[in-house]
Amino acid sequence: MYSIARLSSWIVLAAAIFFTGSFLFSEEEFVEQVYNWQKPPHRKRPRAEFVKTAQHIDLKDALFFTLENNVSIKIAKMVEAQQVGTVRLSAGPFNPILSATATNSYNTDVITGTTRSNESIIVTTSTVSASKMMRSGTLMALTASVDRTHDGSIPKPNNNLNYGTIAFKIVQPLLRGFRYGKPAMTEVVAILELQAAYWTKLQAISQSIYDASVLYWELVSAVKVLKVQEEALGRYAVIVEQTKSLIASGLSARSEIDQPLAQLAAQQVTVTLAQEDLFNAYHNFKFGIGDENICLPFEIELVLEDFPEIVIDSVAYQKEMDNFLIEALDRRFDIQAALIQEEVAETNLLLAENDWLPILNITAGIANSDFANGSQAKPLFTTWDMTDPQTDWAIGFEFSYPLFNDRGSGAIQQQTAARWQAHYERQLIVQTAIRDIRETTIDILALTKALVQVNYAVQDYQDVVDNESSLLQEGMITIFEYIEYQDRLTNALTSRILIQKQLTKAVANLRFLTATLITEEPDCTYAVVDSRTVPFGGVKNGNERFQK
Repeated sequence: MYSIARLSSWIVLAAAIFFTGSFLFSEEEFVEQVYNWQKPPHRKRPRAEFVKTAQHIDLKDALFFTLENNVSIKIAKMVEAQQVGTVRLSAGPFNPILSATATNSYNTDVITGTTRSNESIIVTTSTVSASKMMRSGTLMALTASVDRTHDGSIPKPNNNLNYGTIAFKIVQPLLRGFRYGKPAMTEVVAILELQAAYWTKLQAISQSIYDASVLYWELVSAVKVLKVQEEALGRYAVIVEQTKSLIASGLSARSEIDQPLAQLAAQQVTVTLAQEDLFNAYHNFKFGIGDENICLPFEIELVLEDFPEIVIDSVAYQKEMDNFLIEALDRRFDIQAALIQEEVAETNLLLAENDWLPILNITAGIANSDFANGSQAKPLFTTWDMTDPQTDWAIGFEFSYPLFNDRGSGAIQQQTAARWQAHYERQLIVQTAIRDIRETTIDILALTKALVQVNYAVQDYQDVVDNESSLLQEGMITIFEYIEYQDRLTNALTSRILIQKQLTKAVANLRFLTATLITEEPDCTYAVVDSRTVPFGGVKNGNERFQK
């Protein structure tokens, strides 16, 4: 009988330890996988450098410089890093908890009934426990404790009583807190928010690269416009000299010098304004890419890339527009983030619905206890041998529910509205993306045609100015007519630059809108796609990525 009781006690203890241990660490692998997906091997990308005294600014270097130094990108990366910490924080309630306590209690001049004793009682209590909350809401605890009581009023050797207990307890929620409890749903929301932060980071990177591209082409345009206006100023200076020669030779009246001089003065103002536009464009560009050295000395001449030649098969491109529109919507970073935010709202609604339920918990436990006499260490620990233990079984339940539960009903109403709000916000992003992609595509096709026409206009006005110059020398046309032709040529040249700028910006915008401006590399760095090319084909010079 003795051996059977002892064997059953050890079986209960082993089962409790195994049951608790298996759940203490079974879920940790899942948590580590969540953490590790954001922990790839770190590889240092070589920094793109700007030589402060250099005159040449390359688009590729500017974009890689933006990746390294743009403040908006840094902020987005820190938001993602912060959310990684939030995920780890939300996993805290499910970590195993190990506890140990030890206390001594000294009772002197013990009173028993109406009798005061001169003896003392010393009680030493030691407890070790392990507990674990599961993501399903289950709470388990395993506790081992030993109490030693030294009673001086009892003759030796029975005055040292060692009492040991091993207990296992489990609390299982059946309604509120089961599966969709607050700790579990908080962790799920944190993981979803981390995924959304990842897509938001990509959106911020893409936005910054697009902004840098636009600022670069604004700078190119400002340089070209200034050059056109300076050339026009030179032509008007020549006209002034030609007019003076005609007046000296008697072919023109003295009053005809007024118009060329006025035109020359006006053109000087235009050149000054173009210089100011260039300085502003340069400063905006340097600020946009994250370069702190934004001062442009007046004596530096910038050497930039020319506008790219963009040739599109408009018929084929319009025919495939719906296909690449669908692909673009699937790729969009902000749509991916919006879909996750919609899932976050659904998760919060599940939490609110679960929190509305009554509390109904089942509690079960088992405890074995035994005792031994003696003041040495051996009797203290032999109580855990459980040679002839006392076994206690316990089972119970807990029920609680507010009569009106306005808190739970209000939370459900609130989260239901938030769920639909997230749905409509995602729908708005999709609708806006479709509109912007279609409009930008139409703009590209229209600007391509306009560029062809303005090239014809520039060539025609150049031919007219060349022909009219000889006629002016012969006195066959007035100086006013010649100045008008010069104005038209200058306007045509300026219009061509503006159309080229708008076309190049529209192509970069289309890449941004279709989420094809950047790609993520296996080492978790980012490659910048050539923003001078049209996405999804339809371009003559390809869709290459910039190479470092």
